Amino acid sequence: MDFFKNTKNLTDIHAVQIKIPDEVPDEMPKYTADFMDMLRSGQSPMTDESFEEQMLGHSKEYRLKEAYNMAGMYAFVSWRWVEPFAEWIGNRKVLEVMAGRGWLTYALRQKGIDIAATDNFSWKAREWVETLTQVDEADAIESIDIFKEEMDILIIAWPYMDNTAYQVMKRLNEVRPDVPIVYIGEMGGCTADDDFWGSFEIIHDEKFEKAASLYQSWFGIHDNLYLGKMRSDRNES
Repeated sequence: MDFFKNTKNLTDIHAVQIKIPDEVPDEMPKYTADFMDMLRSGQSPMTDESFEEQMLGHSKEYRLKEAYNMAGMYAFVSWRWVEPFAEWIGNRKVLEVMAGRGWLTYALRQKGIDIAATDNFSWKAREWVETLTQVDEADAIESIDIFKEEMDILIIAWPYMDNTAYQVMKRLNEVRPDVPIVYIGEMGGCTADDDFWGSFEIIHDEKFEKAASLYQSWFGIHDNLYLGKMRSDRNES
């Protein structure tokens, strides 16, 4: 769906009314070109024409990012990466904490994944008040204790910039150190905190990394999928 099909300038772009359907898209709509990709293809990113095209593209992506955020989607969920990610999960049981409106759980359940999702619903004041799928009300740290015997993988996607993600990882390490964490967010930046990244050890897995390579980010956002666990030298922290 191209919301900007008939737009010609910034005024047109900002006048577009965007309503995101409750459906998982095939991939992220992209209107900007990567600087290095332009150079590799022989295009100059510095011409007046390319500059104007990029500026309009940035505005379109910003409008779409805002719309998807308003629909409760922060980590961009698309079949492009979810399908190979679901294949990597296979028959393992998954817990997603801080699941928000449940976009990722919603997609994974459509692929037959056995996944539980929890959230404390602190976002209820936002415009989106209904979840897309069943999300149980529970604190993220409490959820680790509730589901500790019923998970093989933990997902944390776009946690707030406080120590919650770190505390969740710490509690998981105390009760189920064998369970890997799939983290979706920026490495630093606008998700989690320095304690989390200072304690998170990347696990290399070829099949996982293939799925992660298909993840798409909005212009100016540098989030991705990471597989990891708590570093052994931080266990005592």
